[in-house]
Amino acid sequence: MTAGSRLARLEAALPPTAAVCLWLEDAHACGSYGAYLASVVHEPGPARFFDRIRHQVRADARRSPGRQTTEATEAAARAATHEALFRVLLVIEINQSMVMDLGHMILAHDLLAAHAPLILELDILRSGTATSAAPASPSRQLLVLLLRNHLISVLATAETCTILEGRYLGGHGALFPDVRGWLDLQIAELERLADYAILVAAELPAAARRSARLTDSSLGMATLRRAARVRASAMVASRVESVRIETLRHEGKLDDAGHRAARTLERVTRPG
Repeated sequence: MTAGSRLARLEAALPPTAAVCLWLEDAHACGSYGAYLASVVHEPGPARFFDRIRHQVRADARRSPGRQTTEATEAAARAATHEALFRVLLVIEINQSMVMDLGHMILAHDLLAAHAPLILELDILRSGTATSAAPASPSRQLLVLLLRNHLISVLATAETCTILEGRYLGGHGALFPDVRGWLDLQIAELERLADYAILVAAELPAAARRSARLTDSSLGMATLRRAARVRASAMVASRVESVRIETLRHEGKLDDAGHRAARTLERVTRPG
């Protein structure tokens, strides 16, 4: 048997994570998320690429030892197909959400960059001085809080993606090259923005810094990353639950999807 034929046999039977990651490698070769979507939009039939994944994971489930009945084998094949579909939908959700989040990030960054001088100027005019003697400095304090929230939002979005990739894709990158590049550009700005937030906060009166918890420590990257991890944990749980429901819907299990959605809604709206 040649190396090529052995590889073909291995690729013909893969567990869900490996099968989806193999698809991802082919999809990422398109170079951008938009180019990939354009390449599949005219494919005949519903999501033809998933046919290959379905055959791979079902073949893998059927060749696994220890199953004595056809029913057990078919149940394993259905479970593997479900997990593969979940991972494909998760990849799509990660990329679509990231594109939207990046739009918000870029807009927020541009607004902060454009309005920061105006906010600081307003603060100086209100206080009548350019020193830290301003009695309240509400505009300056607002700017620091906006910067802090922006920093945490970018870090939490990136952390959410990393957690999902590690948990469901074996650490394989889910983002298409262009989307990853846009995110990396935002992350590259974080250290500079954090330093800027610290400089602006330093001009606040000590009492204002303490009351708003705007110290050098609270604005440092280590503290911001800890806050982002807390936010990312909730984001991961929400995204996984949403995609689980979407997976059931794609499988035609509308009752199961509806019941799960109702339980999720009840949980998130429950007081306390």
